[in-house]
Amino acid sequence: MRTVKCVIVGDEDVDKRELFLQYTASLNAEVETANVTEEDGSSSDVSRKGVHSKGTVPQEVFENGDIGVEGEDESNKRHPHFQVIHLSSEKGSISSVESHQDSIDQWTGVVTVSGKHYLLDLRDAHCEEAYDNIRPDTYSDTDVFLVCFSVVRSISWENALNKWIPEIRLHCPVTPFILVGTQTEWRELWDERDASKKPVFHVTGTGYAQQVGAVKYLEFALGDNEVREVFNAAVQISVMDKTTLSTFHPDFDKEGSNLLHRAAKCNHVPSLEALVDFIDVNAKDKVLHTAIDVAMKKDSLDAIRCLLESGCEFPNPPDPWEKRCEFWFSDEDEDSEHVVNSNITDFTRQVTFFYTTASRRPLAKILLIGQNGTEVANFVNETVPMLPVRSLTILNSEGPSLFDFSQIQSCFESLTVTNCDFGSAELPGTLYSVVSMKSLCVVKCGVSRLSEQLGELKSLQRLRLSGNKIRKLPDTISRLQKLKYIHCDRNALENLPDTLGCLGSLESLDLTSNKLEKLSASIGLLNRLQFLGITRNRLKFPPSHILNKGTESILEFLSGFLDDPVSNNQIKVIVVGGNGVGKTSLVKGLSHTKDWRISGVGPTTTTDGLEISSVNVMNSKLKVFDLGGDESFFSSHHFFLSENTLYQVVFDMSAYTVTKTSCSVYQLGRVDLWLQIIFSRAPNSHVMIVGTHADDPKLTDDIRVRIRQDIENLLSKYRSEHRRQFEGEAVPHCGLCESTLVCESTSTGSLFYVQEQAVPHVPGLVPSPCIPHVVGYYEVSCQGQFPKQFLRSKNRSMQKFKVGVGASASILLNTKVSSRIPQKCLYVRDRILEMCNAESELKNWPLLTYDRLREIANGCGVKQDFKLKALMTYFHSQGEILWYEDMPDIGDVIFIDPLWLSKQMCLLVRSPSGASSGLDGILRIDNLAKTWPDVPEGQRFAMLTLFRNVGLCFPLSKTEDVVPFQLPIGRADEDTWPTKPSDNQRQVSCEFHFSFLPPTFFSDLTIAINRRKLPNNFDVEPMFFRFHMVFATTSLASMGCSLHCKEMSAHPLAENLDVHRVSVEGVPFEHKLKVVIRGPSPCCVLPDVRAAIKTVVDTRYPGIRYIRHIICTACELAGFKNPALLSELVKDGSNYCSWGHNLGAEAAVIRGDIPLVSLPSEPPAKGVVRLGVFFDEAGKILEDCYCPRLPAVFPIGFQSPAFKKRLRVNSAIKDGYSVHFLCECPGYWHFTEGPGFRIPDIRTFLDVFGARACKLLKLAFMLRNDDAPDGSDPGRVPVKIIMGEANLHHVLVTDIQDLLEHYFVEFPELKNSYTGFMQEDLEFVQSYEGLSRGKMCKLLEISPHWWRLGPLICTYNNRTNEHLWLCEKHAM
Repeated sequence: MRTVKCVIVGDEDVDKRELFLQYTASLNAEVETANVTEEDGSSSDVSRKGVHSKGTVPQEVFENGDIGVEGEDESNKRHPHFQVIHLSSEKGSISSVESHQDSIDQWTGVVTVSGKHYLLDLRDAHCEEAYDNIRPDTYSDTDVFLVCFSVVRSISWENALNKWIPEIRLHCPVTPFILVGTQTEWRELWDERDASKKPVFHVTGTGYAQQVGAVKYLEFALGDNEVREVFNAAVQISVMDKTTLSTFHPDFDKEGSNLLHRAAKCNHVPSLEALVDFIDVNAKDKVLHTAIDVAMKKDSLDAIRCLLESGCEFPNPPDPWEKRCEFWFSDEDEDSEHVVNSNITDFTRQVTFFYTTASRRPLAKILLIGQNGTEVANFVNETVPMLPVRSLTILNSEGPSLFDFSQIQSCFESLTVTNCDFGSAELPGTLYSVVSMKSLCVVKCGVSRLSEQLGELKSLQRLRLSGNKIRKLPDTISRLQKLKYIHCDRNALENLPDTLGCLGSLESLDLTSNKLEKLSASIGLLNRLQFLGITRNRLKFPPSHILNKGTESILEFLSGFLDDPVSNNQIKVIVVGGNGVGKTSLVKGLSHTKDWRISGVGPTTTTDGLEISSVNVMNSKLKVFDLGGDESFFSSHHFFLSENTLYQVVFDMSAYTVTKTSCSVYQLGRVDLWLQIIFSRAPNSHVMIVGTHADDPKLTDDIRVRIRQDIENLLSKYRSEHRRQFEGEAVPHCGLCESTLVCESTSTGSLFYVQEQAVPHVPGLVPSPCIPHVVGYYEVSCQGQFPKQFLRSKNRSMQKFKVGVGASASILLNTKVSSRIPQKCLYVRDRILEMCNAESELKNWPLLTYDRLREIANGCGVKQDFKLKALMTYFHSQGEILWYEDMPDIGDVIFIDPLWLSKQMCLLVRSPSGASSGLDGILRIDNLAKTWPDVPEGQRFAMLTLFRNVGLCFPLSKTEDVVPFQLPIGRADEDTWPTKPSDNQRQVSCEFHFSFLPPTFFSDLTIAINRRKLPNNFDVEPMFFRFHMVFATTSLASMGCSLHCKEMSAHPLAENLDVHRVSVEGVPFEHKLKVVIRGPSPCCVLPDVRAAIKTVVDTRYPGIRYIRHIICTACELAGFKNPALLSELVKDGSNYCSWGHNLGAEAAVIRGDIPLVSLPSEPPAKGVVRLGVFFDEAGKILEDCYCPRLPAVFPIGFQSPAFKKRLRVNSAIKDGYSVHFLCECPGYWHFTEGPGFRIPDIRTFLDVFGARACKLLKLAFMLRNDDAPDGSDPGRVPVKIIMGEANLHHVLVTDIQDLLEHYFVEFPELKNSYTGFMQEDLEFVQSYEGLSRGKMCKLLEISPHWWRLGPLICTYNNRTNEHLWLCEKHAM
C-alpha cells in the first residue's frame, strides 16, 4: 500500500481548516458506529489509525476514531503516532467531536480511491507568521500540495500567488499542487455594482491554475458533500507519472523540459533524488539539453554531483570538468573540507594528508573524471580502503581499470562507474563482497554478463546497468529484497527471470530499448511497482492495447496469469520479554471475544519455550508466538524471529514499585536487549512496547512519569542512527522515524512530539547500534480494571491495546505483507496439513524435503520454482512453516510444525545428559534417551544430526557433542594459551567491534568455525567456553592473505602443515570480539576466521554491522589495559600506534612480526602452580571450601553515581542480578577491574551465599573511613572496604542501605542475616563457613579452575598462613 503525504497551505481565513475537518469528519462516520458497537460489548469492531472496518472491502476510516473515551489524556490524542494509552483516570472526558478535532493538525489513515487503497498522511500547515521559519520542515517528502484561497477575497489570491506558491516552489520545486478555491457559498451574494470585489468564478480559477502551473483547479464550500473529490484528486495526482506531471508547467510547450530539468535548474538535490529513478536521467528538452547540461549552465554544483552519482552520462564535459578529481563530505556544510584537483596523484596526496591530520573522520564522497584507468584502479585498490568513503563516482576513464574492492570499508554505500573499461565483459568479482553497498550504477562499460554472485549484495537498493550489452539477468536477483530501482535500459535483454517477481520492494523497473518479446508473468506480483519502462522492445505479450494503458494496467493483466488471488488477513505476532512480566496473560487477553471485566484473565502458567495460538483481532487474524522469558531459551528463540512480523516487547511496570531502590535500577534492560535482538535478525520489523501491571496501586503519577521518561530516553539513544539507516524509508507512526518523544513535567506524564535537529553522522571506531521501528507504547492491566472508573466494569486499557494491535497489524499487512495471495498457496498449505493429520510418520517427524514439497505443490498446480519459493517465503513469514533458505545445511528441509521444533530445541538446550555437575555444554551421544525420551530410539541420532545442521551443536568426538550456548564461562589455562608468543612465532591480533553482539552470536561463531574444520588436535586439544575458544589449526586460506596471494608460487599454502594457535574471545558488555593468531604465517589463517564471522553475520544477523581493527602487538605484549587500535595501515613508511610504538612497514604488521620494543620483565611468581592445580606451601591440594569470601550482589543496571562504571557485567543480558568479587587484600578490600558475573538463578544463589553477601554490604557502610575523629587512626577501622568513588562515600552509604532494604522486600529470608553485631559479621565474612567453590562455579556457570575464579587468583599468604583471593595486581 502506497503512502501519500498531502499538505494544505493558505491564509488563515480561507476555510482551509474547515476543509481539513470536514474531510476527516466524513471519514469518521464508520468509527462513530464502531464505538457505539463497542459500548454494546463487541470490542473487535473498534477502528483506529486507519484500521479497516468490517466488511469485504476495506473502508476509509478516521485514525483517531476512539474519541470520547473517558480517562484519556487529550494531549495524548493530538499526537497519535506514539501514544500512551490511559495515562490517568482523573482526566475528564472529551465532550464532543468538534472540541477534539480543534486540536488536530495531522491525520493518517487508509483511504480508498478508484478501488485502490492508500495510506494518506494529511497535514494542515500553520499559516501564522510565527511559523514561517519552521513550517517548511513539514514540506519534506510531500507528494502533493493543496493551495487554498478564497474566491470572494482577492487578498487571499494575492497571498497565494506571492507567498504560498513561491514558498512551496522554493522548498519543493517539482512537487505538484492543486489550486483550491474556497468559500464559494458566498459567491452568490456578490454585489454586482462593486466591480472591485468581483469573486473568482470556476473559469477564472482554471486560468489561474494554468498560469501558476497547478495540475488542477477545484472548489470547496462549507457543507459540500463532495469534499472527498478534492482529496481523491490529490491522491490521484500524487501517483501520476512524473513525465505526465512535467507537462503541467506553464513553460512546457515552449521549453519541453521535464521535472528533472527544473530540479537541476533550482539546484534542489532532494527533488533530484526523488526523480532520478522515475525519469530518464539523459532525457533532453527541445534544445537538446539534458538535466546535467542545465545544471552546468546554472553552475549548480550539488545538482551536478547528484546527477553524476545517479549514473547520468557526461560525454562532453566543459574544460574545468574534463579532468577532475573531487573530494567532499557527505554531510557538507559551509566550512567543510573540499578538495579539487585535475591530477589524481596530487589528489591522492591531498586526501591522504587530510585524513592523516584530521581530528575526526567524516564520511567522504569522491568524484573522478577523465583520469587514466590504471591510476584510477591504483587509487581505488590502495587508497580508498584506508578512507571512510561513502560514495565513489568514476567517469570517462582512459584505458582499462582492474579494480579490487575486497578491502573496501563497511561504510561504503554507493559506486557509480560511467563510460569506463573494466578490462572484462563482467563486473569485478571482488565487487560482490561489498555487502554494505546500497547503490550500484554501471553505465556504458561494455558489460555483457552478470554473475550469480549479484545476490550477495543484499543491501542494494538501486541497480543501474544502462547502456551495456547484458543479455540476461541472474536468477539470484531475487535475493535482493531491499532493491527498489532497476535500470536495465539500452541493453540486449531477450527474456526476464521469473524470480523478478520476488522483489517485493521494487518501485521502478526500466527495461527500455532491449530485445524483449514478452514480459514475465511474475512481474504481476510487484504490487509496489510505480514505474515500468518497456518502450522500444519487441513485445508481443502483453498485447499492445494493454501496454498502452500504463503500469497499473500491465500489472493487473499479468497478475491474472498467475493464480486466482484471495484476500489475506493473517499476520505473525511475536511476544517477547522477561520472566513473569505477563506475556501469557497479554496473549490470553487478546483472545477474549468479549470486553474485559474487572476480574481479568485469571491465573496463567509459565511458558515453556514457545506457545503458538491464533487470535482474531478486529479484521486481522494473528498467529501469535509467545516466547518464554527464561534466558536459557535464547539459543532457540532467534530461529523464530522473522521479517514482516509485529513484535510486542513486554515489561513489568510494577518492578518500579518494589522499594525505593527499584527506581534506581534500570528496569528496561530486557526491553533494550530485545529491541536490539529483533533488529539484528529482522531490521525492518514493527515493534510495540507494552507495560503490564498498570493497575498496581503502588504506581504513583511520579513513577509513571519516570517510566515514560525511561522509555523516551531508551528511544532517544537510537533515534539518530535509526533515521540514518532508514533514510527515505520512514514508517508511519514510528516514534523513531518521524519526530522526538518529549515528556511534559505534569502529573499525568502525557507525551507529545517536537522536531529534532539532525546531527551529522560521523563514523567512529565502533558502529552505532540501532533498533527497529517502534510503532506504539501501551500501559495495560491484564488482571484488573485500568484506569479505575466508578460504576464501570470494563478494562479500557485492554480494549485500547486490542485496537492498537489491530491497527498496527492492518498497517503491516498493507505495507509489508501481501494483502492478496494466490488461491493455490492455500491449497498447498491445506494439503500439507492433511498429510500431517493422516500420516503418523509426519506427526512424529514433521519435516519435508524440498523435493517432496515440490511434488505436493505440483499436484496443487504450483509448477514454477519461483512461485514455490515465493510461497515458502510467505508461509515462513506467517509462522505456518519454517524454512531457512540461507542456511545451506538445512536449506532443503521444511519444518511444518514450528511448535515441535521448539519443543525439541528446548529439550536439547536444557539436556541433563552432560557431566554430573550439571549443565556443562557437553551432550553424551550414548545418553540421548535422557534428552529426547519421547523420540523413538532409531530416530534420536537423526534428531542430533538435524540439530547439528540447524546450528545448535557440533561433534566434539565420537561420543560427545558440544552445545555452545550451555558452555560455562571461563578462559583457557596458561599451558593451552600462554600470555606471550614463543620466540619463533608471529602474532596477529584483531578486534571486531559490533553495533550489537547478540547473546547467541559467540555460540553461532563457535559452530561456524568448527564447520570450516579449522580446529584440530595437532598441537593442543581445542578448548571451548561460552565466550572464549582456543584451538590449533593447520588450515590456511586457500587463496592466501592480502600479503601472500600475489606470491603463491613462493608460498605453497596447500602443502604447508605449520601449526597455528588461535584464540577467539567475546566481550559481550563491549560488543566486541578479540582474535589472536600465533604461528609462522598468522596472516594466512585470519581470512578463514574473518570468513566465519562474516558467515554468521550474513546468515543469522543481517541487522548488525562490524568494523575490524588491528591491535598494536607491542601494546598488547607490554600489558597495556587499552592497547592502541589501527584502523588502516600506511603503505609507504613505518606505522606507529597512538602510544608511539614503531610497528614497521605495512607488510610487517600484516605478517605479525613482533616489534623490537622494550617490554617489562616477567613478574615474580607467588606460590607454586603445577599442572593447573594450586598447591600451597605444605603441598596440599586446594580444597573446595577455599572460595572467594567477598561476593557483592547488585541489580544489573544499578544507577548509583558512587559506582559509575564499576558494575560492568560479562553478559549481553541486561537485567537480573550480578555478583562482583572483592579482592581480599589484608586491610584493603576493593572491587576488581574485571566485570562481574550475571546470576542465572538469584534465589538459589542467595540460599547459599545470601547471608554472606548481605553482611558484606552491611559492613561496607558500617566500616567507614570517618570513624576516627580526624580520619587518620587506622586502628578504628579493622579493614577498608572500597566499593565506589571516595568523594561520594555518603551517597554510597545511602544507596547500599536502600539496596539492603530492597533485598529484604524481594527476599524476606535474608532479613535474619542482617541482625548481629559488626564484629560477628566481620568474623563470619572472613571465615570460609558455608563456602563451596564448586557450588559457586555451578550457580554462576563458570568453568572451575583450582586456583582462579573470575578476576581473582588464590594466593597463599605466608604471614597469616591462609589462602587469599586477590586481584592480579596484589597477587603479583
